[in-house]
Amino acid sequence: MSKPLAGGTPRVVVQGKGIWNHQCAHSPATRCIFSQRDGQNLIFHTFDLEHGQGRELLRIVGFLNWSLSSDGSKLTIVLDPHHIRFVSLDTGAAHDVTVQDWALDCVDWGASGQTLFMPSFAPNGLPVILEVDQTGKAKVILTGSANTEFKFMIQSPDSRNALLLEGIPTGNNAWIVDDF
Repeated sequence: MSKPLAGGTPRVVVQGKGIWNHQCAHSPATRCIFSQRDGQNLIFHTFDLEHGQGRELLRIVGFLNWSLSSDGSKLTIVLDPHHIRFVSLDTGAAHDVTVQDWALDCVDWGASGQTLFMPSFAPNGLPVILEVDQTGKAKVILTGSANTEFKFMIQSPDSRNALLLEGIPTGNNAWIVDDF
């Protein structure tokens, strides 16, 4: 769905069975993609707010987590708990890297488009956010507390802030945050 920031009527941009994720590059880039499950395949398509679904970009077997780089030129796909695939959306060239010693399942590009942010767990069981480069080298940039789990971290376009989702296994609680 799309709705103008200034107000107005929401409208459907893309619809279909099995839509898994969608992301758009940061301005001034304009590339947007979404993925859709079709049996064992994950199919990637372009889309735009005016015309909806565009061309198919690629297909991969499996139900995988992925992220679009901030400039819209690269797609990163988590293949399994230790392997990441980088795909150039302009040329189709791909390369896989191994991230040693860390179990991975979620990925988000940093604002610079050079590194990734990925949640994992340290050997002592504490949750961590890793910054992973395009060779697979990982370093811990944030450590959480016991009995929590980091789900994802999305960096602001200016790299000064980030949105961090932290799972806290407690009773049913609802919180409202005002003046955020």
